[in-house]
Amino acid sequence: MSLKIKLLATVLLFQVAIVVLAMNLGPSALGWTACIGVAAISLAVLYAVIRSSLFAPLDKLRATIQTVKMEGNLALRLSASNEVTESAAKTFNELLDNFQSIVGKVMFNSNQVAASAQSLEGMARQVTTGSQTQEDAAEAASQAIEEMIGNIQSIAESARLAADNARESRELSSNGARIAQNAASEIERISQAFEDSATSINHLGERTQLINGIASSINDIAEQTNLLALNAAIEAARAGEYGRGFAVVADEVRKLAERTSTATKEIASVTSSIKSETASTINKVQSGTVLSRDGAALARQAAEALTQINHSSQVMLDESTSIATAITEQTVASELVGKKMHHILQLVESNSGIVVKMMEQATHLDHLAVNLKELDNVFKMGESGIKGLETHGKAPEVVQAAAHAIEKVLEQAIASGRISEADLFDENYQRIPNVEPPKFHTRFDKLTDDLFPSIQEPLLQQYPDFVYAGAVDRNGYFPTHNRKFSAEPTGDIKKDTMNSRSKRIFNDPVGKRCGNHNRPFLIQTYRRDTGEVVHDISSPIFVRGKQWGGFRIGYKA
Repeated sequence: MSLKIKLLATVLLFQVAIVVLAMNLGPSALGWTACIGVAAISLAVLYAVIRSSLFAPLDKLRATIQTVKMEGNLALRLSASNEVTESAAKTFNELLDNFQSIVGKVMFNSNQVAASAQSLEGMARQVTTGSQTQEDAAEAASQAIEEMIGNIQSIAESARLAADNARESRELSSNGARIAQNAASEIERISQAFEDSATSINHLGERTQLINGIASSINDIAEQTNLLALNAAIEAARAGEYGRGFAVVADEVRKLAERTSTATKEIASVTSSIKSETASTINKVQSGTVLSRDGAALARQAAEALTQINHSSQVMLDESTSIATAITEQTVASELVGKKMHHILQLVESNSGIVVKMMEQATHLDHLAVNLKELDNVFKMGESGIKGLETHGKAPEVVQAAAHAIEKVLEQAIASGRISEADLFDENYQRIPNVEPPKFHTRFDKLTDDLFPSIQEPLLQQYPDFVYAGAVDRNGYFPTHNRKFSAEPTGDIKKDTMNSRSKRIFNDPVGKRCGNHNRPFLIQTYRRDTGEVVHDISSPIFVRGKQWGGFRIGYKA
């Protein structure tokens, strides 16, 4: 019997008893005494009823709360004995559910923090060792760079000297080439003069030969004249006195002929000497001509060689200048590297200090984790709490595996031509008319309706603690929800909010983070728009190197 019926029945009996007594006893003192007695008895009965129906359950509730307080047993639950305490018991049980869930998550996170702190401390030690190694290496590199800068500067000075020598060599070879070219020209002119002299001497020899011929002719005439004079003298002697004058003339003619013969012989002797000397001179001139031609050729070759030397000197000068310039630039770059290395050395030293602080923070985190683990000694989670911790422990692995499975089927769909990459990343959400809460179509939701259920639905069957499991895009759009949340819209917004959740955009802070964070996994605790408090764990989904969204799993633990 409910509390309200018990109270009404008691009050009714009280009223009936009073009326009966009043009718039977009348207005006498005895009658009023009887009425008061009945009233007192009725009140006592009413108090007993109220106590048994209301106060006793409240005492039980208080005792249970006291037990939870004293023992930390979060597995205890109240059972309602009537409608008055039912609401309080339900609220208290829900509070314990939520508190147990939160404590479970804190305990799970404490384990994660402890593991992370130990890992961080280990990495900090490695970084410390690495920083020391880097510091030693950076210091050694800095010293090596300083030595290298000194060597480069020395090389630069040598390169500048080489460039100066190459410049001087080029100038000398250029002057030598010019002088050799001028010498070749002069020798060629001398050779030409030799050739002209040889020609003139040849002409002189020819004329000497002509003179010799003329002298020979004159000698012949002189000999004939001498014979004629001799004959004339003989004839004059024969003539006696008459021929004496003629004899004198003949004698003078003879003498003249003799002198002429003598002169022609002298001319012949001179012309013969001239001829001999001319021939010798011609030979010498011809030899000089050959030598001058050879000298001119050698001078030209020397000029060409000096020109090549000049060209090589110019190339060497250019190369030396380039080397000197490059070395100068390298010196500047090396000095800059030296400054950078010094800066790196400072950074490494700074990092060493940061790592020390990081180790201190890791130790502090470890202490915090130890403190959080003390919850094990404060609260008793019970079987359901332990099961919740197990769910927390396995959820990261499950959600990451599901995200990788989604990545695989989406990349296969692009590779096979079922959808283009642009369509898969479509964010032009087309609202479905006459549906509340709003739903949307995209260019990829038909594909996800075909591919996603085979990955999502087995998770709900395998893990009963999972409330939902599905993939969302970067904006929280849920193209294909679980079948139990994919009922056709009824027009009743309350029912559809609960049961028709596919193709909706969940852009609350939790929903938005599920699809656009890039951590291996992210655990969030929130109250759904359906009113229930759940843990949401999500892992990013990447397709061809770009983040498409994330896979999210909701569970109670």
